[in-house]
Amino acid sequence: MVDLRNRAVDFLVKHFYYLLLILLTGILSQFIVKTSDSTPAALAQLGFLFAVFQFLFVQLNNRQKKYFDLRYAFFKDVVKQLHAISDIIQQAMLLDVAPAETMNKLMSAANELSAAINANEKLLFPGLLSTPSARTINEQITALLNRTSAYHVSVSNDESEAHAVIESTNWHNETRIILKQFNKDKYTFFNTIRGYL
Repeated sequence: MVDLRNRAVDFLVKHFYYLLLILLTGILSQFIVKTSDSTPAALAQLGFLFAVFQFLFVQLNNRQKKYFDLRYAFFKDVVKQLHAISDIIQQAMLLDVAPAETMNKLMSAANELSAAINANEKLLFPGLLSTPSARTINEQITALLNRTSAYHVSVSNDESEAHAVIESTNWHNETRIILKQFNKDKYTFFNTIRGYL
């Protein structure tokens, strides 16, 4: 909605300056014709007005390009961070990484993602956090964090080998389901962000 409003304002400003250029050209040409018969002066005035119009046009296009570049850099960062969350869980499942290490890496990646989204949400992506795909991703990351935290606490409290194996198996089974859905839904979230580009 805000992006559409910005595009409409840019469109109106461009066309307003174009109309202003035509109006000033007409006024100046009438003034020059009345005062003297100087074609070079009329051409100089037209050239000056055209230069002003070009300058304003370039400034508006540069503004749009800067916003696109910022949004695209953010998009690449979010893609990297969401893939990192998937990789952390997959490595923990495949390599039997210690629960504490998995929890620390997962919390770090989730905090990094959350900070990036919160920092850019108001200026570049207004309303991003209220989209269904963002809420779904947030719920899934929270579920991964909660389940991994419960796994870590359970293994820390009871250090017997049998308990660790049972808890690890339960964690693998429950987390695999969450991760499978997370890997599908993150692409929906990517499409939502692409809508802002």
